[in-house]
Amino acid sequence: MKNIFISFIIFNALFVSAKKYDMVNLTNNDGLSNSSINHIFQDSNGLMWFGTWDGLNVYNGREFKVFKPEPGNPQSISNNIIRDIVEENANIRWIATDYGINRMDLRRKIFERYFINKQYTTISSENSFLIAKNGSNNIFVGVNEKGLFFYKNKTKQFIRLKRQVTID
Repeated sequence: MKNIFISFIIFNALFVSAKKYDMVNLTNNDGLSNSSINHIFQDSNGLMWFGTWDGLNVYNGREFKVFKPEPGNPQSISNNIIRDIVEENANIRWIATDYGINRMDLRRKIFERYFINKQYTTISSENSFLIAKNGSNNIFVGVNEKGLFFYKNKTKQFIRLKRQVTID
C-alpha cells in the first residue's frame, strides 16, 4: 500500500508539472519544408530553427520562413540538406549542410559560403562538416578528411589548425 501511495504522489507531481508546457505539433501543413528534421535549435531571440532534408526553417511562433539554395545566387544557402545550426551571436548563425558551411547574417539576410570549392566537394559521409563554438564565441569547423579549422573574424576566413594556434 505504501508503494502505491508513493507512486501516486510521483505520478501526480509529474502530471502537474507537465501542464506548464504548451506542446505544438508543427507539420508541412504549417509551412515546415520537410517532415524529416535533422537538427532543432532555439536561438537567443527565442526563434526555433529546424534543419531538414529540404531547407533551413525558422519559426517565430506563428509562421515559417524557409531558406533554400537559389540557383545563380551565391548569397543563398549552399544546400538544402541542413545538418547543424550554431549561434555565434544575436545576428549570426552558422549552418552546416551537405555541401559546406554557411554564415548567415540575419540583419542583411544573406549567406556567406565556405568550403564550397573543388577541394571540398566530395562528400564522404553524412556529417562531412561539423560546427562548434567555444565560450568566447569563436567558431571551429571540422571538415571530414581535411582537418579542423578556426574562423578568423578579421579576415572572414577559416584557418586550418595545426598543433598550436594563438587566437587574437
